[in-house]
Amino acid sequence: MLKPALTLMAGRTLGYAVLFLVPIILVRLFSQEEFGTYKQVFLLYGTILNLAQVGMSESLFYFIPGSSEDAGRYVCNSILVLGGIGLLTGGLLYLGGDLIAHSLNNSALSPLMPLLAAYFFLMLASYVLEIVMTARHQYSYAAAAYGLSDVARAALIVMPALVFQTVASVLYGAIVHAVIRLGATIWYSVKQFGAGLRPDRSVLLRQLAYSLPFALYVLFQTGQESLHLFVVSSWFDATTFAIYSVGCLQIPLAEVVSMSVVNVMMVGMVQAIRDGREAAVVPMWHDTVRKLALMFFPFAAILLITARDLIIFLFTDAYAASVPIFRTWSLVVLLSAVPMDGLLRVYAQTPFLLVINVVKFILVAGAIYWFVSGLGLIGPVVITLLALAAGKAIGLARMMVCGHLNGGNVLPWRSLLEIGFVAGAASLPAWWITAQVSAPPVARLAMTAVTYGVVYVGLALLCGVIRKNEQDRVLRWMQPAWRPMRLKALFMR
Repeated sequence: MLKPALTLMAGRTLGYAVLFLVPIILVRLFSQEEFGTYKQVFLLYGTILNLAQVGMSESLFYFIPGSSEDAGRYVCNSILVLGGIGLLTGGLLYLGGDLIAHSLNNSALSPLMPLLAAYFFLMLASYVLEIVMTARHQYSYAAAAYGLSDVARAALIVMPALVFQTVASVLYGAIVHAVIRLGATIWYSVKQFGAGLRPDRSVLLRQLAYSLPFALYVLFQTGQESLHLFVVSSWFDATTFAIYSVGCLQIPLAEVVSMSVVNVMMVGMVQAIRDGREAAVVPMWHDTVRKLALMFFPFAAILLITARDLIIFLFTDAYAASVPIFRTWSLVVLLSAVPMDGLLRVYAQTPFLLVINVVKFILVAGAIYWFVSGLGLIGPVVITLLALAAGKAIGLARMMVCGHLNGGNVLPWRSLLEIGFVAGAASLPAWWITAQVSAPPVARLAMTAVTYGVVYVGLALLCGVIRKNEQDRVLRWMQPAWRPMRLKALFMR
């Protein structure tokens, strides 16, 4: 799974790196109130996007790998259903603009809702593009699509903002990107499937049987993950929400790595089960968790250590109040090393995923008021993290039943302990630099990150945490990129 996962990560890393710069640029163009409005608009977009897919796009990971003859029908059904939902949801956004603005305590949202409605309608159906490519093992195409699409989106969002410096101009640029992306999705689908790209009622029924429980699962998952943001938005003004949302900063690397590795894991597991090799699933699971921990444990550590310098460097001193929120939020990266959702979806356990997310949603909704009252703006983050941890524990318990596992082998405990020890030991010199070195934030941030990275990799190699075969695979995968460098060096001699 390593090579295709790295290929997907390459494309996603490019795209997410560019998209990560968008709010960093906009925060310097907008006031805190305007930036808060921008964050509210895209909070609405992201939340509704997750809900409106009703599992139709994600279902393609399950159906396409084992159904090459019907693949075009699955894809066509997904595009048509998502297009219809996009039209309906866009209409509701258009008609409910005033109500949404009132609910989120920001009247500036109302005139932006028609633009958000158009953007949402155009984008929703195109979300099948990279999923289809990945499910068909076209990893290079998927990586290119992720990267090029996100670069185009970032450029088309930032350029109008630089000229007009309004949130509305951001949405106009996003609409242009959505038109281009939808056209590319239709072109690719026609080219790949030809006459096979047609709707099919019987195939649709199979999709819905898998997708609808998954859609309910996503409903509560999105509700649980986004509830704290909506609560802060509705209880406080746009300026306070800007500070809170910066504290809940999503670092692209975590999402890039997690989505790429888990998508490849799911495709591999589904094929193994259908080929009668179910015994291979647990080793795949352990290998996936270990690889994610290798990246996420040190990543969480460096975020905790550099939190203040990172926030001030990215968002200026005006957002220093976001630092404690960001430090607490960084702990979510640790939980990402155990991708329970992907594993349970391989076993078609979407009804149980729904149960997990209902429990998490009830925990957050029932306790968030008390956490805000007792801990202030850190409170919503704390209860959200506790709910996520509870969901992981429930999922592991279910997997012990489905996979006939026990507490000793449901996770690669020894590997996790070794990686955690190495990640913790590597933190010591980095903490010292942060505490003792007097330098501008960007310089101290660079010194701390480089020191931590060098010490962590050195300890990981010394302790055998990074295995020899993994080192060899990475080197072989990178060899094509090194050849031009070797030839250039030889020529210069």
